[in-house]
Amino acid sequence: MSRYDPNDPLNQLHDVYNRYSDSRGSKEYDNSFQATEEIGEIIEEVRDSATPDASFGTKIRAISVILQISNEVVEGDSSTLGSEIRKQFYNLLVGSAVTHIFDMLLPEELAALQADGALANELIGARQIAEDYALEVGLDDVINRVAMEDYMSEDEDEELEETER
Repeated sequence: MSRYDPNDPLNQLHDVYNRYSDSRGSKEYDNSFQATEEIGEIIEEVRDSATPDASFGTKIRAISVILQISNEVVEGDSSTLGSEIRKQFYNLLVGSAVTHIFDMLLPEELAALQADGALANELIGARQIAEDYALEVGLDDVINRVAMEDYMSEDEDEELEETER
């Protein structure tokens, strides 16, 4: 059985939801502003934990945790609190935080990510989850950098076909 770690960012996210949940929808609406602010602070703390001299694993874990937080907020519960947080949540903070960490990657770390493809899939998945809720997470630049030639939008595929004809 794993122990609860109050310093784990995902536990902190769940704590925010628990702390601001209320049986009255109007109270949850009021609470959503502070809850959203605290979630942004959690993302900033995770971002700041990945420094240029941090290990490759630390940087990748930070990116992954930020994406998990984004996914959980976007797919959050249907309570008034969850709905209001989703509406207020500035998803571009996610893209900004991920880009910040990504910019610290060394060329050989980026090459390893490109060869592996797992992070590219995680980034694409997070973007798709946000798009399913008509939200933008600002991950396109990072996706293009990590996925390289493996990632092309349908528009780019069509443009390529046109130029080949």
